Amino acid sequence: MQPEFVASRDPDTIENVKKLVVKANETSSPIIVVEYKARSGFFGDPKVYKTEASIMRLVEENPNYIIVTKNRDDGSQYIINGAQNDNIDLTNCVVCGVNTGCCVSDTVTGLSDMLPNSSIEIVASACNHYSSFDNEDGRLVTQREVSLLSQNLRNVVAA
Repeated sequence: MQPEFVASRDPDTIENVKKLVVKANETSSPIIVVEYKARSGFFGDPKVYKTEASIMRLVEENPNYIIVTKNRDDGSQYIINGAQNDNIDLTNCVVCGVNTGCCVSDTVTGLSDMLPNSSIEIVASACNHYSSFDNEDGRLVTQREVSLLSQNLRNVVAA
């Protein structure tokens, strides 16, 4: 949920992500924040896209949070490595974020492949997608993509 991505700026998506964070805080569930690091140009310095500030303020209330940084759409290996380093159990995962058709989809697929005995829940209302190629509302695309993911991956459920 880095503001540099258009889909991250949707007020409903931000609010729904905050609700998930509050719920995780209330149940002392660990939170893994995934941030994106990209290079600007071929030799450019890497830039880490930071998570939206109001979300991070809530995350920081949780003593069991970690931040991992990825440099490609699929963040699954970074999540698994971070979880192992901090002894976080990934048996039951709840996933949210943007862009559903890229980062969320690739990460959930990677987690599903590498953690076949886990349960992965994608919260469609806390996901969003924006592409200049879309001809309809991003949230409609998101719900369709989440539904397809949950149909294609046996350990993934749509919520």
